[in-house]
Amino acid sequence: MPITSPSSLRPGRLLVVEDQPAVALVLQKTLESLGHSVVGVAACGEQAIALAEASPPDLALVDIELAGAMDGTRLATILRERLGVPSVFMSGHADELTVERALGAEPMGYLVKPFDERTLQLTIQLALSKHAEEQQRRASEEARARADQAEAVAMLAARVAHEVNNLLAAISCNAHMLGSNAQLDAETIDESVADIAGAVGRGAVLTRELLVLARAPRLLPAYNELAELARSTANLNHAAQLQQRVAAAPFDQQGAAMSAHAPPAPRGEVVLVVDDDPILCTVVSELLSQAGYRALTATSPAEAFGVLAREPVAAIVSDLVMPEMTGQELCRRVLVQRPGLAVLYMSGDLVDVQPVSPGGPLPVVVYKPLLAKLIVGALAEAIARRGA
Repeated sequence: MPITSPSSLRPGRLLVVEDQPAVALVLQKTLESLGHSVVGVAACGEQAIALAEASPPDLALVDIELAGAMDGTRLATILRERLGVPSVFMSGHADELTVERALGAEPMGYLVKPFDERTLQLTIQLALSKHAEEQQRRASEEARARADQAEAVAMLAARVAHEVNNLLAAISCNAHMLGSNAQLDAETIDESVADIAGAVGRGAVLTRELLVLARAPRLLPAYNELAELARSTANLNHAAQLQQRVAAAPFDQQGAAMSAHAPPAPRGEVVLVVDDDPILCTVVSELLSQAGYRALTATSPAEAFGVLAREPVAAIVSDLVMPEMTGQELCRRVLVQRPGLAVLYMSGDLVDVQPVSPGGPLPVVVYKPLLAKLIVGALAEAIARRGA
């Protein structure tokens, strides 16, 4: 006896996949009489996928023994993995081999032909209910995971902020002492300078670790590992562990590595330093001037183009990330007119570095904040590679 769908039953948007037209037509009419909406009828797997992509169904009723290159189990797997559409199998066979093959596609139900309306309706309702429960469970798990990770990130941020404040305090106190009028002996001066350098080094490890996480969130550790990382960040001995993780990160291969023994700095070469941070721009130019270069400065790409138009610049030292134009774009434009220009990049962020000219070598990159230690040798290296 035909049954009508009570208001408590959930009507679904269904896709019918059946290669026998007469059977498909009867099934479509039956489903509609039970209160469901049939979004499409397909005779093969490829057609079913196209229909599901155009109008995603809540559930697909799939004949296992489909004609063509794609059988029902393969189709159901694609619908579930690619589109998130669950399936109920239909088959005239219930033998162990067929059922075992069907279970591999993780169906929400199995209908043995011929089946009546009551069995059809019950199977559909159970499948829709089970799928809804799985979606709700998955959403709850993802929400809990996001909450746990947010808590761990907040904990890590607090510990990093605490550590950075300690580093800044060490730098500030030593800098104040060095800048005071007090008469300091050579040993005390050396110790203060070493303390500042050590604090900068530890800060570099911390910021590089954070940049790894910012660049590739998929590398973000699980909650327990991240919480442990946050607790241990205050321990300065943890720096070695952080550096090991940083060394294994994808960005480590970006930019050309500097040789162990950089060539000496060419005396008197005109170098243009471009950085939107005026203080850093000035400090870098002073470091290069002390090394024997004639260093000029620009705090924007527009200012840099002006300097390049009137000065015999032999090398450009540019920040990679600037608000008006990236350092890479600036250097690409400059080298169209000045192909012999040497290029050195500075960066406080992790940026995909590309050759300045098509087919050319990767440029040298110095990552902040260790500029004072590396900038002079890196520039000499970049100049030595000029024209390579």
